[in-house]
Amino acid sequence: MGKTFFKSLAIAALLAAPMAAPAFAAEWGKEVLTLIAKNQSYPRSAQVRNEQGTTKIRVQFDGSGKVVGTEIIEGSGSDILDRESQKIFEKIGTLPAPPAGTTKLVVPIVWPQLSGITQAYPAGCQSAGGICFVR
Repeated sequence: MGKTFFKSLAIAALLAAPMAAPAFAAEWGKEVLTLIAKNQSYPRSAQVRNEQGTTKIRVQFDGSGKVVGTEIIEGSGSDILDRESQKIFEKIGTLPAPPAGTTKLVVPIVWPQLSGITQAYPAGCQSAGGICFVR
């Protein structure tokens, strides 16, 4: 799958973020998802094995956007893809400064198809098109 697919996914995922400043939150979400798309690369070893799936990952960051931790909350079924999902945020390092009060998000990293995915988020999430904001 090309970068265009992931960019389209990124843009579609946050058009209506339910927060105090929805326009800023939506714009921030687009920026975050665009960064994810730019830093996501399908591991060759997973391609050869025809591995696919979705890794749901919780990302923690500070008020400036610096990523301070990641946690896989639902694996894709592939250790390779799950590790690569975490590496995306290591590559990014710092997200754009988040909306006030936002310190975590849950995002599905799709490898490579969207069909058949169900969204299940932890308590306290405000789901916005595939991303879960936690305050």
